[in-house]
Parts: sequence; C-alpha cells; structure tokens
Amino acid sequence: MATADNTAPLTVLQLLPALDGGGVERGTLEIADALVTAGHQSHVASAYSIARPAVSEKRLARLDDEQIR
Repeated sequence: MATADNTAPLTVLQLLPALDGGGVERGTLEIADALVTAGHQSHVASAYSIARPAVSEKRLARLDDEQIR
C-alpha cells in the first residue's frame, strides 16, 4: 500500500521514558497522528504512563496506533 505521495509507507517507532501528559507526550502523539494520516505505520514505546494513561491510550487507539510498554 502506498502513501498519499505514492511512496512506500514508513514504519516509525518513537521511544520515550514515559507518557506523562506533558509537552513530549503531546508532540509524540501529534507526530504519530501525522504519520498515520499520511499512510505510515506508527508505534510508541514507553516504560510507563504516569498521568492519565487512559487518555493517551484512547488517543493512540483513535489513531490506529500502538503503545508498547
């Protein structure tokens, strides 16, 4: 399956120590959103979620993304 610009889709893994509801989390999820919207596959790996884990997981699920712990 090709992306919107007819290139092969990327598979991207973003690694961070925690999804804690701060700026790094927002940036990570925005990048994941942009990747999925462009037809790529996105994965987020973190050691743990310390604040509002359900919010991050719901947003990742909506993006058809995956959080790996």
